[in-house]
Amino acid sequence: MVKMDAAKLKSDDFSIISRDCIGGILYHQLGKKFLSPTINLFFTIEDFNYFCKYLKTYIKADLKVFKDDNVDYPVGLLVPKSFFRKLKPLRVDFMHYPTFENAKEKWEERKKRINYNKILVVNSCCYSTEVDSLKEKDIKNWSKIKYPKVMLVESSFGFENEFIIKKPEDCKEFAWLLFQKDKSNDLRVFNDFDFITFINKNI
Repeated sequence: MVKMDAAKLKSDDFSIISRDCIGGILYHQLGKKFLSPTINLFFTIEDFNYFCKYLKTYIKADLKVFKDDNVDYPVGLLVPKSFFRKLKPLRVDFMHYPTFENAKEKWEERKKRINYNKILVVNSCCYSTEVDSLKEKDIKNWSKIKYPKVMLVESSFGFENEFIIKKPEDCKEFAWLLFQKDKSNDLRVFNDFDFITFINKNI
């Protein structure tokens, strides 16, 4: 488990594009401003790969409300502008926002802060439902993302830039990567990966 020492960072204007809550927690641990719209939300692995591959197009896409009666939080749909209609709409689950209006406001505000010269992509494939539905194309599409990236996994699946993290035996939570291992400094299971070195190496 790696201590998050912000003083060791070479720069603090990097944009973490993450599929789930890891990005927001990292910013919080480092005491840095959210320079990314991917905060307190999640994508499927397939949709996140498309989002990162065509990042600038999807950042410019219209974010529209999507009705899903199976969840009790707001859901959005990123719909590319007319010129890019060949790209599919992407679902975004805003599970930590009270309303879609609030989620959209934060999305629009934070997407303007992206530093396209210092983008870092963080993904994970550790949860049973995702592993069971993993497809070969997901592995291939991940390799096509041009930005510096890391894929956190419980065991190897053949992703480019994988980092294996062992699931704690005493952790029964579904989102175990986010499990808080050290309450004195907010370190989580995913901090087994050295994010400080990863950030410094790629910005």
